[in-house]
Amino acid sequence: MMNKLNDLVYAHYGAMYVAMGRPYLAMTLLSIKTLKSVNPEMPVTIITNIKISVADVFFLSDGKDNIILVDAESDENRNIKSRLHDFSPYKKSIFLDSDTLVIGDLSLGEFLLDHFDVAMRINPYPQVRKGKGDITILGGKLVSNLPHWNSGVILFKKTEEVDEFFLNWNKRYNSIGVMYDQVSLVEAVFTSDIRFLGLEKRWNDTDPFLNRKAWINRARVFHYASNISNHLMQRILDMDGVIPLSVSTNQANETADFLMHKRESKKKELGIIKYSLIKLFWLFSTPVKIL
Repeated sequence: MMNKLNDLVYAHYGAMYVAMGRPYLAMTLLSIKTLKSVNPEMPVTIITNIKISVADVFFLSDGKDNIILVDAESDENRNIKSRLHDFSPYKKSIFLDSDTLVIGDLSLGEFLLDHFDVAMRINPYPQVRKGKGDITILGGKLVSNLPHWNSGVILFKKTEEVDEFFLNWNKRYNSIGVMYDQVSLVEAVFTSDIRFLGLEKRWNDTDPFLNRKAWINRARVFHYASNISNHLMQRILDMDGVIPLSVSTNQANETADFLMHKRESKKKELGIIKYSLIKLFWLFSTPVKIL
């Protein structure tokens, strides 16, 4: 069962996270900690299946921040993400994936939503990943031949048209049957009548590796995905320590094992030589160290 907050609106503009499972909650807490450091007045709502309260987290505030507990399995995260409109208590929202760090001012998002209904970053290159790019949608079109959006940061407002957009996204996510939410998102964008804005990369950016001084001044959100340096891993584990110990089994190793698995997946994707070079580079320079 999933609780909804569709009728409760208590702030004009706030941040939203979906944190299903202890590892994702730990990453979410780190993201929120960075958000609060540069956007201290922004309220935050966490949707999670892990029993935790605002009082458990020292950088959250009663009366401003909100935790929505859902009775759902952790693999329901994308089903919930594609129904964000059901849970948002804000007139205007910015959704952020758990594996993000906020490094800039997000207040401009409220202004953008005065003029548009939904905003996301479009991918600069075709989506060719297996399980995404090779899927056919919209009457037989390959995703790899169509524009593709990154759903790691989403600006949206609470209107009937946006509600319809999310309902359509969720319906298509469940009907297509692909684990990645971006495939159904492509269909939802193509078939929607909403005013849609393509965000610049600085709203949802990756590790530049070089020229970080200029990058840190322009980027708003760092989306690290599987690029988990030792320094970043330790900061996530520090946030895992904030979560009450009684809320899950195998809690001592669950988040660490999850992060190691993500790093192993990255190694397989890049190959051992390229991955080893990146790990060596992280020893001397990583965006997390300069935040």
